[in-house]
Amino acid sequence: MTRRWILDDAERAFLASLHAQGIGPMEAFGTDRAFAGAADTHGYEPKRLTAAVGALIDKGLIEPLDGGRLRMSKDGFLAGIVPF
Repeated sequence: MTRRWILDDAERAFLASLHAQGIGPMEAFGTDRAFAGAADTHGYEPKRLTAAVGALIDKGLIEPLDGGRLRMSKDGFLAGIVPF
C-alpha cells in the first residue's frame, strides 16, 4: 500500500518536474536540473524550492547523495505522478 503524502505546492512542483524530465525512482539527479524545471513550469523562486527539497528529504521522498546530487525514492516517484 502506498502512503498518501501531504505536500505543499512547491514540493509537488519539484516532484512533478522530476517526473516530467523522465527521472525515475532511485535515479540520481542534480538539483540544477530539477530546480530549472520547477521554476520554469511553475514559477517558484530558488529559495522556495530549496525549502521544498529540505521538506522532501525530511519526508523521505528524496535522498541526498554525495556531490550535491539527490535521488528520488519510490514513494517520491509515486507522489510526483499525481496531477498537479
